[in-house]
Amino acid sequence: MFQGLKPHHRRLLEKLVNIYFEKDGRIPVRVLSLFKFAEDLIGVKLLAEPHNFPNEGMGLLAYKGRNKLFVYYGLNDSRRERRFTLAHELAHAFSWTSEYTEKFDKCCVNNGYNAEPYILPFLYGKAEKINEEICDQVAMYLLCPLVEVKKVIAMEAWRLSQLDMFDLKGGFVVCKLLSDRFDVSTGFIKKYLEDNEISF
Repeated sequence: MFQGLKPHHRRLLEKLVNIYFEKDGRIPVRVLSLFKFAEDLIGVKLLAEPHNFPNEGMGLLAYKGRNKLFVYYGLNDSRRERRFTLAHELAHAFSWTSEYTEKFDKCCVNNGYNAEPYILPFLYGKAEKINEEICDQVAMYLLCPLVEVKKVIAMEAWRLSQLDMFDLKGGFVVCKLLSDRFDVSTGFIKKYLEDNEISF
């Protein structure tokens, strides 16, 4: 998991999940609690705001003022889309802040702290695709910590053993059970189980 993620960022993310389960621990994971705990780790204030994007499931990370990151999510997104977008953009925040904070602070000083948010630079082509895939993986890791997913599966082992996992209905039941428990879409939980080679 997290191929391409720098070791420093991986350690920070693992620390964030540990802090969350020490101080909050609720499932489904409270994304805004993650934001609060992440602020101390990366030294940047994280603010979530809705935005009227043209498509559902869109998000954006922008830098404004000294050490402030705005995470924009779709105004009309479903709760699950919003949760995923916030976690995905939080993953971007971990990588951007450690590399660009000083540069953006200078930009804000030169342009005044009340300037419009500075949209963080985009990657293009293959690099962008890889970066987005990593942030999707991180978002699922934050919303569905593997240890917790395995606990749910263990608690439901008997019921799950009655299902044929290769049957479309059986696979759907497992994804539905986990998506309801962790408040994420069935499509993302299915990919997460496949990526982590979890079988029953």
